Amino acid sequence: MAEELDLPFGPWKKIVGAEWGGYPVSLYENPEKLFLMVLFEKKDTKVVGLVVVMQKFFLVEGDTSLLKSVGRDFILIEKGSKQGVHSFLIVSSAPKYSEFSQEAFISIVSSQYEELRSAGIGFENLKIKLTTGLSVDDEAERILTGDPSLIFALLNPLAVGGKPFISRNLFIGKNSERDVTVKLSSLDSAAVIGNGKKERLHLLQVLTEEVAKNSVVSIIFDSSNSLGGFSIPNSKTEDFKKFNMKEPVGFPFKTLTLGEGLFVDLSKCSSDLFLSTFKLQASDVAPIIKQVFDKEKQNIGSISDFIVKVENEKGFSQYLLYRSARILKIIQKGFSTLFAKNIAPELTVPWREGAGKVMQLNLSLFPPEIQHLFIHSFLESLSTPPTVEGLSVFFVLTQDAALLSDETQLLLKRFKKKGGGFVIQAENELDVKTDDFSVVFNLVGNDVFMEEKGEKKVRFSIRPAFSQCNE
Repeated sequence: MAEELDLPFGPWKKIVGAEWGGYPVSLYENPEKLFLMVLFEKKDTKVVGLVVVMQKFFLVEGDTSLLKSVGRDFILIEKGSKQGVHSFLIVSSAPKYSEFSQEAFISIVSSQYEELRSAGIGFENLKIKLTTGLSVDDEAERILTGDPSLIFALLNPLAVGGKPFISRNLFIGKNSERDVTVKLSSLDSAAVIGNGKKERLHLLQVLTEEVAKNSVVSIIFDSSNSLGGFSIPNSKTEDFKKFNMKEPVGFPFKTLTLGEGLFVDLSKCSSDLFLSTFKLQASDVAPIIKQVFDKEKQNIGSISDFIVKVENEKGFSQYLLYRSARILKIIQKGFSTLFAKNIAPELTVPWREGAGKVMQLNLSLFPPEIQHLFIHSFLESLSTPPTVEGLSVFFVLTQDAALLSDETQLLLKRFKKKGGGFVIQAENELDVKTDDFSVVFNLVGNDVFMEEKGEKKVRFSIRPAFSQCNE
């Protein structure tokens, strides 16, 4: 591809080129030290399409773990040199795809440049120092841009929802004979069983990393806030060489916390689930709550709405109406920030995010019953994702399968073969119907036994995570 691009804010000079999934990719830099990643879609020898993403880098000085608290996407790259370890924060524009034309190329670059004007927003209140690429000294910049593998660390954002640039086989470990992979398509339904929870969660993290590398959005229903390290490169690299792994990397990552910007949508719950969540199914108020809920649930946006509907219901004694309203007021007081509609597009149509983004939905502030109520309402609120080669969205559940309701598991299976996939974990094999899954990972001691439908059973050692492990 061209060594220099004649585009706005240029000249854009090529740093490095590579091939990714059969597509040529080039990384360019302009005088402002912005990166421009371009994937060229070709037919025969002619360029017919482009995927473009612009990126801005900062040198980070201080505790990089503080970056996890920022509610926006970024990549963190750590590079070692004679001067020590340098950390670089990369903020990306939204990737854009277009049929190839000079006019379209210019339009994309102009809009992405404007988007990156706000690249530093959200980081300014952290107790770390960020130096923009334009102000970084030449030696520090060379540490980042002088490594040809930089292009692969930056590739995660280079995807547009619905356009599948997919590597079908995911590297998850190795044995004495070969590297061990699992098909991306097999993650339409996966189960991890056996051993300790720490080991099972580690395997969940590795699977999520591989899905992210293939530009699939992952949504983690995290019951214990144990998978929150994806944005930070793994500092423990002693086993990387054994698995032929190079640099640790972070992934585009965002955390949302239940009750703090993440809510239970009552209109997507059933009356029976609501009653069982609050242990009211056998109470004297159950008939009133069930009747009002079933009749009015599309008009109930909050517990306050629910209380008004109950107080105005006919056909029950004043005592029961008062008692029902009183119980709902207790629920409202105990969970005042819990109930509302989730309106952010990243929650209602998460597959549009593309870019291999990992979204952690932190449920750990609430008891298991509330967590299950949320998971049910969230899954019910989603439409069917687009069916593409591979997956559009991947759900990760950290709760033990023994605690998941049959209703929730049925909702997960609704996405199987329809653009979505999921993985659950359980200590006891009896809590999982293994025949229902495309792939099952059984952890025994230090080994993993993988049974993938249509393939021979494989024994292997799981690879380290590229990103930080918090499990």
